[in-house]
This record gives sequence, structure tokens and C-alpha cells, in this order.
Amino acid sequence: MSNTEELKQLIVTYVNSKNTGYAIMINGEWGAGKTYFWKTVIEPYLTDIDKKTVYISLYGLDNLEQIINLISLELLPSYKNELTQAADSALNITLKFLNIDPGIKDKAVDLLREQKLSKNLSNFVLCFDDLERSSLNIQEIFGYINQFVEHYHFKTILICNEKEFKIKNSDYQQTKEKLIAYTFYFNPSLEERVNQLIQLTEHQEDFREYADLIISLIKASDTYNLRLIKIAFVIANTVFTYLKEFKEYENLPDTIKPEILIFIFSVNLEFRKGEADLNQLEQWVIKGYDFTDSILTQESTYLSKFIKQYYSQSNLVIPTPFLSIYNYLIKGYFNLDLFYQELDKFKGKHPSLKILFLEDIKLLSDEEFYQTAQDYLDELHSDQINQPILLIKLSNKLIKFSEMGLYNLSAEKIYNIFKDSIKRLEENSQLQYQDLKNEPFLFYHEPKSQYYHDFKEIIIEANTKIYQKQVTEKANKLINLLKNDPKIFFTEVQQYNDIPLFQSFDISQLFHLIINLKNQYIYQFYLL
Repeated sequence: MSNTEELKQLIVTYVNSKNTGYAIMINGEWGAGKTYFWKTVIEPYLTDIDKKTVYISLYGLDNLEQIINLISLELLPSYKNELTQAADSALNITLKFLNIDPGIKDKAVDLLREQKLSKNLSNFVLCFDDLERSSLNIQEIFGYINQFVEHYHFKTILICNEKEFKIKNSDYQQTKEKLIAYTFYFNPSLEERVNQLIQLTEHQEDFREYADLIISLIKASDTYNLRLIKIAFVIANTVFTYLKEFKEYENLPDTIKPEILIFIFSVNLEFRKGEADLNQLEQWVIKGYDFTDSILTQESTYLSKFIKQYYSQSNLVIPTPFLSIYNYLIKGYFNLDLFYQELDKFKGKHPSLKILFLEDIKLLSDEEFYQTAQDYLDELHSDQINQPILLIKLSNKLIKFSEMGLYNLSAEKIYNIFKDSIKRLEENSQLQYQDLKNEPFLFYHEPKSQYYHDFKEIIIEANTKIYQKQVTEKANKLINLLKNDPKIFFTEVQQYNDIPLFQSFDISQLFHLIINLKNQYIYQFYLL
């Protein structure tokens, strides 16, 4: 039984039991969804079984009179649409206990009599929330609430984050034990929380289809606060409504929904937890992200980490930002015209068969699948694929499909085709260099096959050799500049702050060149 189902069963048993004489505490972390669960699950259930709920938040309250007044307002029909009607005697006792002003008391009695009292106070369920957010002493609060439980037999439920209570000593435990029989730790699974939020949306079918993706994004953010996640769902629900009203909706690619969801959840969670670099995110949204191979001097930026952290959760090839949605997430307004302009760029841009082969084979027919696999193999035989990233991704898929029985070529044969192609590419200096460590999607969802991992090591080793060769060539160029034009040397070397070029220098040669430099240039080495 799930955490939330256990709690519901506990409350069902409690409210349907007679003469309980105790209260229940729901304890849990802030943002876990305790209040949300009460409002969306428990209150509707109690209404269905003809129970009346009185919800009181103690947030910011600093005296008991404030609590009394709040309860009074909840009980008075002039402030509530519905009220459980009580017998005169029970009503007068309760109103006296609540210290309501006599004038208000008389008005309440008259109003209740007019409604032909038919029920008693046993139908009430009191809920006191945010106990830890009141400046009142918690033991004083317990003592006050105990009067409702012990003397007036209200079913009473307390919601709090118990670890935030300022005073917890032996007296606290004794006071708590007099009032509370069961303390339930509310800690629903992420799947339960996401499912609860999906039920509140207008596009449940869409969100359920991508529930695994949403859960993976939340896990990637390491942010489980239900309030922050709920904001993402609210925004996604609004955006999906406008998406489906787009006149060319049917001509949009199947990837548009997951692309929108990844963007919304990643940016929202980063922003709400206070870790977003808004300057870099905004530059990405406006100018795009550079995926070129000239990364030799590129630093590991917030944006590159962001892309890797979130976009590795899907098979999407290119992270897609939306300025309209970004402004909605960060600045609170949504420009529908801009959103539709952005969608216009996607019209008819359905992924090619080769991209679908790497991303989502479910969208390929059997004939398209086998033909695309053969096309890739033909390109490998003719050494037309020389990018390490594509080679690793393709080997991942082909070997995985082989071991799943989807493709009739053995994993060993596929491995040999890749290995032979790499050997020829290296011999002819045709293999490109790519920065594998900054590639956001590369090493996720890998097959367990040893053939795949052996090939991956081959390509990584070959890629490293190319990198080292490039570094050596640049080091030699700098050595020549140091010898012939030191001024330009110090200008050029600034471009390689994050690359250990000096590892490639001949130390003796470098030392000889330095000691023969003019003092003004020797001093500049100190500044490097």
C-alpha cells in the first residue's frame, strides 16, 4: 500500500470510529504536499460521507483568541455556504467555549434555528495546519486543541513539520501523548506526487504519456518540493492548451510535447530552487547553444552542465528553448503571438528516419527500421561516419537492437564493422575530434554488452589521440612564437587558459627560450 493510501485508510478508520478521544498528527517535510493532500483527497472524501471539515491554519498566529475567532468564522453560516446543524444545547456549549461575542452568539443561534437543526457536532472534523509556523508555545496549542478532542469529541487532525518545533523536551512528549494517538509521517513517493498533480490538469492523457520523462527531470533537479513541481504543471497545462489551439497543430512533429515539457520543468525547477544562471539561460534562449566541435578551449559552463543534466533525460538531439515560455517561467507573462511564431518554425519538420532510428524506433515501420539500419552500415563500410559522438550513439543502438533480437546481425559482427571503420579513419586521418565529456546525451541508457563497451573505449582512445595531437601542434606553434615573436606568444597563449599546453612542451627547450628572453617578457610568465 502506498504512503498516501495508508494515510487515507488511517483517517477513514479514525473519523468512522466512535468515542475516540484522541487526535491524529500528520508530520512531514515542508513542501511534501501535506496540505495539498488534505485539500484534494481527504476533504472531498469527508464531504462524500457527509462529514463537515473545518480547516484552520495557525500560520503567523500569536494568541489563542485568533484561533478562537477563526474557528468561530468557520462555524457561522453567515460566513460558510454550509454548516452542520447542531442541537441548541450542544450549540450553546460550543459557542460559550469559543468565547464568541454575545451579539454574534445570538445571531448564530437564530440562524441555526432557522435552518431547522438536524445534525450534531459529531459530524465535524477539525484540521489544524502549520502548527510549527505559529509563535505560540506548542504545548499551549496542544492543551487548547485537547479541549476540542476530550471535552467536545471533535475528530481532530493536526498537520505540521514536527522537526521545526522550537521546543521538544520531555514535557512536550507528555503533552503530545495526552492528545495524539497516531503520528503518521507523510512521505509519498515521487510517482504518487506526480500522479496527484496530473489529476488536476486538463491534459491528463498527455502528461501521463510523458510521466516517466517528468519524473526523470524532477530527479535530475534533486528538487522534490511539491509547490515548485506544481508551478511547472500549471504552466505546462496552460501551454498545452494553447499548443492544441495552434491552427497547424497536426503538422507539428511528435517531439514538440516532450521538448516543451523538458524546457518547462528544467528551467522552472532551476529557477525556483535559486540555482539558475539567468544570464546564461537567457543567452541560450535568444541565441541558441553552440554544439560545434571547436570546443578545445571551451570552459565547463553552467549552461553546458544544465543541458547535460536535463536534456540527457530524453532522446531529443537538440535542446530547444522557447522565449515565450521562458518569459512565462521567469517573468510571469505569456506572449501567445510569439509562441505561435516559434511553433511555425516546427511545421513539417518531422525527424528524418536516421534521427528516429537513434531516438524513437516506435515511429518507424519495420521496413523503415531495417532499411535505415542497412543505410547506416553501408556508411560505416565506406567510412562516411567520422564523428565520434555519432559513432558511439550508433553502436549503442545497433548492438542493443541486435541483443534484443530486433536486428539479425550479431553484436560481434557489428562491433567488428565499427572497429574496422575506426582503424581506416585513423590511418587516413579522417576521424574528427569531438569533446565527449561535454556531450549531454552520450553515456546514458547504455547497453550492457561488452562489445559496445569495448568499442566505446576504442573510440575514446582514438579521440584522445586526436586531442593530444591538436594540443601538441598548438604547443609547437606557441614555442615558435616564443622564439621568434614573444609579444604575439603572450597574446596567443591567453586563449588556452583551460588547456595544459605546457605538458606538451619540451622542458629543456622551453627553459632555454625563457632564459634568453628580455626581462619584460620573463616577467609576463609570472602573470600567466
